[in-house]
Amino acid sequence: MHSRGLRFSKVNFEKSLANKFTLDENKNIIPPFSALEFVTETMAEDIYNACKNNKFISVEDFTKLTKVNKNALESIRQYGLLDSMQEKNQLDLFSMF
Repeated sequence: MHSRGLRFSKVNFEKSLANKFTLDENKNIIPPFSALEFVTETMAEDIYNACKNNKFISVEDFTKLTKVNKNALESIRQYGLLDSMQEKNQLDLFSMF
């Protein structure tokens, strides 16, 4: 793909669409949420709509707002989309220091 001049970005909450590939400002192809393993088109729509209307503060928050199943959540986690989020909405005093 690279020899043909095609470059890919990673799926991300800010730029990915539900079911269609898109281009970023550098002409990199951004895959949709449905390109992730175990993420159905319906789940992808839910994720996309939740991203438009909310900022996720935790994995728990993401799961409640998107209603993804366990397999899809694990796929999203392995892809690295949830790396910057804490697991629960509950405040942890030890993580503040």
